[in-house]
Amino acid sequence: MAPGGRRQVQLQNPPSVQSKSVPAGGFGRGSTGYTEAMNITVRRMAILEAADAACLGFPLLFIAVTTALETIQPGFNRVANTISELVWGPFGWIEAAMFACFAAVMALSAARLRQAALPLGLAAAGFMLIAVFPTQAPGGGQTAASLIHELSAQTIAALLPAACFCLAYRLRKEPAHRAAVSFSVTAGIIGTAFNAAGFVAVHTDAAWIGAVERLIMLNGLIWLELMTLLRWAAERPAVSRQALSRYTPTRRGSARSNG
Repeated sequence: MAPGGRRQVQLQNPPSVQSKSVPAGGFGRGSTGYTEAMNITVRRMAILEAADAACLGFPLLFIAVTTALETIQPGFNRVANTISELVWGPFGWIEAAMFACFAAVMALSAARLRQAALPLGLAAAGFMLIAVFPTQAPGGGQTAASLIHELSAQTIAALLPAACFCLAYRLRKEPAHRAAVSFSVTAGIIGTAFNAAGFVAVHTDAAWIGAVERLIMLNGLIWLELMTLLRWAAERPAVSRQALSRYTPTRRGSARSNG
């Protein structure tokens, strides 16, 4: 009894709303499992964004470095000389390193653009081969290394439009990817035409083989840039929604965790 004769009532929470601890490993907000899952998601998204940044940024770096090396190499002619001939210049090791980095970026592209993973993966291997085996030295004869380089370069040139057609074919029935299909078909047709011109240049020893090689490379690089941008734009909202729906508790789940 309270002073004054009034009865003191002790309030208690009903059993249905008493606080309950969230089991470890669960996905309630504040739980260990929820925190770990969110950390994994953040790390995964950071890795994917870094891969996309490499795929977007490296082609521009490759063009800039190659252009600089062409400028400082004595007697170099962009129309007649191939990019591979830069390895015999005063800073040839830089161009070889660019080819090796290109192999890594192509491997990343194969992982990110899974619809064209096979041709892009093979192109990555080709870039590594041309990085290791230099082209024929100016004034020198054909060697085993230069032959491997030449065949690898020709294979890469054929694989780039093949990747375009492969991606377009696998996405042809998805209305959300009409832009990617259109760009891929266009780039594939242009790349095939440039390859035909390159075939003629190689077998006729034409003086414009360097120009054709650059057009083939530029077409492939522009396509890779566009596909990376389109995939990033389409995937980012989907990943965000998936992360929120997976790791944000519902009202009922929140009531159970907090109740």
